[in-house]
Amino acid sequence: MEPYSENPHSEDPHSEKAVNDSDQADLGQHRDLNQFLLRRAQWMSQKWGKRLDHFELPCPLCKGELQFQGVYHDHLYEFAEGEPGIVVELDVLPVSFVCNRCGYTAEFDADLFNPAFLAQLWGADPERVNELAIRDYTVLFPLNGDEESDTLLDLATTVAGVQGGIALVLNETRSEAQELILREKLQSYIPAPGNPSPVLLPQESFKKLPDALAEVAERKECDLLIIDAREGGRYPQQEAGAIIKRVLKKSICDVAVVHDRGLPHVNRILVATAGGPNAKTAAQLAVNLATAYNAEIHFLNVTSPNDPDAKAEGQARIAETLHDVLIPDNVRFRGRVVLGADPVQTIVREATQYDILLIGDSPRDWRGKVPLDSISAKIARNCSPTAIIVLGRHNQIQSWLDWLFG
Repeated sequence: MEPYSENPHSEDPHSEKAVNDSDQADLGQHRDLNQFLLRRAQWMSQKWGKRLDHFELPCPLCKGELQFQGVYHDHLYEFAEGEPGIVVELDVLPVSFVCNRCGYTAEFDADLFNPAFLAQLWGADPERVNELAIRDYTVLFPLNGDEESDTLLDLATTVAGVQGGIALVLNETRSEAQELILREKLQSYIPAPGNPSPVLLPQESFKKLPDALAEVAERKECDLLIIDAREGGRYPQQEAGAIIKRVLKKSICDVAVVHDRGLPHVNRILVATAGGPNAKTAAQLAVNLATAYNAEIHFLNVTSPNDPDAKAEGQARIAETLHDVLIPDNVRFRGRVVLGADPVQTIVREATQYDILLIGDSPRDWRGKVPLDSISAKIARNCSPTAIIVLGRHNQIQSWLDWLFG
């Protein structure tokens, strides 16, 4: 008689086959980590190579100069504290310099490396210090591997690429199998047009998504958080609102709430604006997308047909939106004023002629929510192309004041 088992098909976890399978899984994870770190080292070498082209760092041993050699992946080992005989492997990415005179080698941890501080320490002029202090533009977005489209990936890598930054994935997987799917998805991903950024997948996973997104966005000093809040999508309305509120409360970064309907081609971009600070943030995001896709932007204002100065007021709101927005010379754009008694229906109808719609969140949503009855939410839910509701990190109090006193 066979011994009792709740699952007659389960294997003894101590059997030779189970141990071998476990070793193979560990080996696969180790290989994935090494590949990830090697790719990150290559990307950092390219990034620092451009920035440190004329970086003058004196050698501490002679009168020579330390010259940048690159970033590489290395293994270090340390004894575990309080556990004699236990050795812990550390993965590090050293930034390497070699003296052009005596050959002395200096190395810095890539995560702690601060060339601006070193330049300031050695008396570099303020302009050079500021140049070296430029921080990477970071876009954060969650993935779990079972996404039906690459819209979030395309948006994140495109926007970060235009800014010369990185796209950072928050690992939302709940199992080893799901994490493997996510890693394979990222490895086989074919980026969108333009100059896409590298995609980094940190070796950490989280259970409480709102807390994790806000915590990672703050710790990594992210500039933009992209989440999929499509009705019936991953995040219920209440959870999406909690994420946005947590991020905007600390003014951590801008937020783009994506109603994903695919992103096959981007030739024409529509930005619906009624003025206000969030519209400016939406406009700048549209410019980044237009730069990458070589697309044309139309800034649309819907004005009441009962307004005798409708056209002039609409043009004034478009001009207000574009004020201080950086638009490269090669980006084609124009403003359009359309008469319409119902702005929601009018914008939804106009959006059918475009590949993507961006809209700044309604000024009255100053608490960081995207309520079901807001104008921006109604438009995003009902329009045919992918729609992005944009909330700026520094815009919530100002939006509230505009609504209260405007």
